[in-house]
Amino acid sequence: NTGERKVHEMIQRFGLETFRDGMYALLDYAEQQARRLICNMPDGTYFFSDYMDEDSVDGHPCRLALTLTVQGDELILDYSGSDPQLAASMNIPTGGDERHVLMMIGLIYTLYTIDPTILLNSGLLRSSRCMLPEGSMVNPQFPAAVGMRSLSVMRVMSVTLGAFAQVAPEIMPAACGDGGPLINVRTTDNKTGRRLMANLDPITGGGGGTPFRDGTEGSGANFAFLKNTPVEINEAEVPVKILQYGLATDSGGAGRYRGGTGTTLSFQVF
Repeated sequence: NTGERKVHEMIQRFGLETFRDGMYALLDYAEQQARRLICNMPDGTYFFSDYMDEDSVDGHPCRLALTLTVQGDELILDYSGSDPQLAASMNIPTGGDERHVLMMIGLIYTLYTIDPTILLNSGLLRSSRCMLPEGSMVNPQFPAAVGMRSLSVMRVMSVTLGAFAQVAPEIMPAACGDGGPLINVRTTDNKTGRRLMANLDPITGGGGGTPFRDGTEGSGANFAFLKNTPVEINEAEVPVKILQYGLATDSGGAGRYRGGTGTTLSFQVF
């Protein structure tokens, strides 16, 4: 492991105490950077909410709501308006941790958008805290199902960006199309009887429109680091024919700087 090896080399060269001092200094500096950025935000309370289409159990939309408060050099992210914990597995197991990283990803994206030179470490989170109501989908109680929490975390990021777009409209993008359902194809090889499975590309929305350009096509903030699987690979691994894979025409909305278009996938399984 290259990272582990480099850490040991630094400790051997500078000593454990110096290494620790440097590590904590980086955390402190990231905190200072975050507080400086927050101080430049207008004090106030900002609200944004969004929904997942349904929970796949009860069939009703799932609401995530954020009330964002800016106070000097601190932020409060209050999720009190979110739905009670779900029967489905899309609950986010935070344990009520007021700085749980799954609830802070959107904040990290925001600070990095405002200042790309900011240090990316946990020191950024010291200036902020979350309010996560017990028994809600953002702080579920046992025996809540949590296996599909990644879907809810994506929507948390979108809600966070939506709130910060009100705080800093001159730089922040609108909330992105954050959904990314994965299409799994499982079938049986007619010749060998072997079971085959492939994970086709996720169907993603586009990035939110910005004050100075259109949103990113076919990729919201949650999927900006992914590459698509070539059509030829999918068709070679399982008996499937990709009929269409591309951008969904006019799905980005209207406006001087519209949102990015989402993707569309049509396929046939043999």
